[in-house]
Amino acid sequence: MQGKRMGERGVDWNDQADMYSEFVFCELEDTRSYLDAIGVSGMDSVLDVCCGPGRVSVLCAERGARVTGIDSAEKMLAHARANAAAMGVSDNCDFRLLDWNHVLPKQNLHQHDVVIASRCGAMMDTEKLSALARRTVGVQIFANAPSIPALLGVLFSGCGDGSIPDRGGSREVSNAIKQEAGTQCMGGPMGMSSGFSGSGPRPDGPDAKQSIYLKIAEKAFLAGYDPNIRILPERFRKTFASEEEAIAWVAALKPERSEGDMERLALNVAPFLKPVDGGVEFCIATKAAIIWWDV
Repeated sequence: MQGKRMGERGVDWNDQADMYSEFVFCELEDTRSYLDAIGVSGMDSVLDVCCGPGRVSVLCAERGARVTGIDSAEKMLAHARANAAAMGVSDNCDFRLLDWNHVLPKQNLHQHDVVIASRCGAMMDTEKLSALARRTVGVQIFANAPSIPALLGVLFSGCGDGSIPDRGGSREVSNAIKQEAGTQCMGGPMGMSSGFSGSGPRPDGPDAKQSIYLKIAEKAFLAGYDPNIRILPERFRKTFASEEEAIAWVAALKPERSEGDMERLALNVAPFLKPVDGGVEFCIATKAAIIWWDV
């Protein structure tokens, strides 16, 4: 079925496209740093696998790269085209309706200099990703830190009918997200480190069993590549004229949850707001693992 990505059974991303496009385009600043780590330049051709609303695609195109974005959800691709047009990079982007499960390297999809898989099931398919790359494969995933459903679970906790799964959105996770937002969005440490690089020992022990990003690095290592890892901030941030405007924006992400519960929503959002020149900034933060290897 179109719209469902590998590894995410039962999720029709056409239904999530409006919210997802609005939310993930608040993390462009940090996404640029991910592309710096991977080494994307204006001379490259880039394949953005499961591109969604085009967050990675448009920023690669912004650098002058020639980008092919594929996705199985038509509504995600509609957002990707609109976002590319809004940023003036449509001429550098080609968005195609193509399910990753149906991709045949060098047959229905040619090689690109750089192949990027961000937060999708395709990131586990290291061999297929590598077969599509002339130079580099890059993967982005949450680094043992709250994912988008968990972040939304905190923002909409106690609101509506509880239809958003609160994956770890307990009080402990809520406090951790608030602390992370405080350090990353208010001038604190940036949380930059490397966990596995080059031809060193393979990851093992408890962390390797718990960390998907270490499993991806290990798969690449066992395939003969030298993977690199960097842990970087992943901040969803946006500036508004007032607190009321910020809360209304969050409410519009999930109107079925916020309707009738605006007072509770305002309490949930308040810890993620801070005064800035000319208004307030919303920022909710987590961490990303960037894994890349040359082929």
